[in-house]
This record gives sequence, structure tokens and C-alpha cells, in this order.
Amino acid sequence: SHILDNVSGDMKRIVADAMYGDVMLKCTVFKNASTHLIAHIAVEMRVEVYARGDVIYDFDDCANDLYFPRKGTVMLSSKSIDMYREGGEPFGLEVIYKKGAPRGRMAVSVTETVIIAVDGDVIHDAINKFSEPAIRWRVLMTNTLLKVAKALTDAVDLTLENYECDVSRGV
Repeated sequence: SHILDNVSGDMKRIVADAMYGDVMLKCTVFKNASTHLIAHIAVEMRVEVYARGDVIYDFDDCANDLYFPRKGTVMLSSKSIDMYREGGEPFGLEVIYKKGAPRGRMAVSVTETVIIAVDGDVIHDAINKFSEPAIRWRVLMTNTLLKVAKALTDAVDLTLENYECDVSRGV
């Protein structure tokens, strides 16, 4: 980051793209993104280091950052299943689709871990400035599907809460 502080804006984007551009392309949302979008985000990436057992974020923490593990392993624990991320596989993608919403899982460092993180505001700013229609469409469709899924879940919960379930009648 100190190197990037001492160069011009154009050179900053070139150096940041060289340092972190490959990391961004591992995220399916940015797979076909323009070099301008990638460079805009890469300039704002930061390195974070976690010890074994450190909590990166907890259940219900606000989704504000996107993460890419560069070294080590991160466990994403939810109520039903645990997943692992390593080797640059991104996690915390909800920041793209529902920034600021409570996270539905917990991220814990399984080993000593080096992570590259980027703020959700930077991502949304880049999407608004540089993104191709395909990225905006993916984000819009995912947001819509998440809202529909929540509405259906709420409807089922409300129905089961207010009515008795009669299995013999199929209701």
C-alpha cells in the first residue's frame, strides 16, 4: 500500500491490477469484467492477516467486505453446512447482492491466513461506473431471486404459524 501511495493515479491502477487483478477474476461476478472495473477495485484492496481460530466475521455482522484468501483456509459455517475457501476462492459475496444486510454465516480462519479484502462501497462504485450490462443484470437478477426466496420463506412460516398442518389431507 505504501508503494501505491507514492505513484500517479494511472500508475496506481496499473500496479494494483498487476498485484490483484488475477484475484478479482476468480470471482464469477467479475469473470468477464473490463480492465477498468478490475483496476478500480484493485487499487482499494487491502491485505489482512488472521491467526488460526480468528473470526473474520460472525453471524449477523453487516455484509460490508468481499474477501479472497491468498494463503491458508477459511471455514464458512452456517446452521446447516460448513464450507471451506482457500486459494483465492472468494467469500462474503453477499456484499455484492445485499450490501449491509446481516451475514447468514460465520467465517473463521482454520489456519494462519492471509486475505485480500475490499470494501463493498468500492465494488458498487466500480459496478456503477464501469460494468458491462451483464454484471448489472447478474446483480439485479440475484437481488430479485433473493427477495422472492425470502418472500416465499416468510409466506410458508406465516402459513404454518397461523394454521394447523393436517398431513392426512395434504395441507
